[in-house]
Amino acid sequence: MFHVSELTGLAYLGEVTALLQRVRLEHPTCGLWEAADYHWMWTAPRSTDDQPKLFWYDEQGPVAAAVTLDWGSATWLDLIALPSVKRELIRPMFERGLALERAVASPLEMMVGDNDETLIELL
Repeated sequence: MFHVSELTGLAYLGEVTALLQRVRLEHPTCGLWEAADYHWMWTAPRSTDDQPKLFWYDEQGPVAAAVTLDWGSATWLDLIALPSVKRELIRPMFERGLALERAVASPLEMMVGDNDETLIELL
């Protein structure tokens, strides 16, 4: 099935890039983020930089991630997944992401697309 890894630093940046590229290849308009967004966010140091980011993998590479990013007044929890596995993984992603967020002292926020029925249903 899937295995999970925790990554930080450039390893995380490389894997979130690979994941977002796979998302685009699977569906050209799915999701809120582009790989370039995370590269831009990487340019400013954040308290969450050393906090592990969770990645789920299949035999071809990353299929999902729970990423926390410190934005000063709040910590964002981004749940990113291939459209083909999102329904299956969204609950474990959310639960593991919340566990990561508890290590940060700021409030948790999430951006959710208007058409993201899977995440809206969970929330």
